[in-house]
Amino acid sequence: EISCSLVGSEMCIRDRVKVAYEELPSYLVEARNQDPEMYFALYADESVPYREIMKVLNVANDNQLRMVLATQPVKE
Repeated sequence: EISCSLVGSEMCIRDRVKVAYEELPSYLVEARNQDPEMYFALYADESVPYREIMKVLNVANDNQLRMVLATQPVKE
């Protein structure tokens, strides 16, 4: 699993390593080459604009990764 978190304008991969949007395609290609069964899980803060979420999902899709859009349970 590749876990990606979007909070505000920051994008972090797995171990809280910051990855620029421009670096994401090469990062995903390298990960897919290491494990073709890898999937991409995106965790996005509610303040992140939908268009930013879609940009990241499109990069994962373009690199033929299976994807999961993860959500947090609603706090009551």
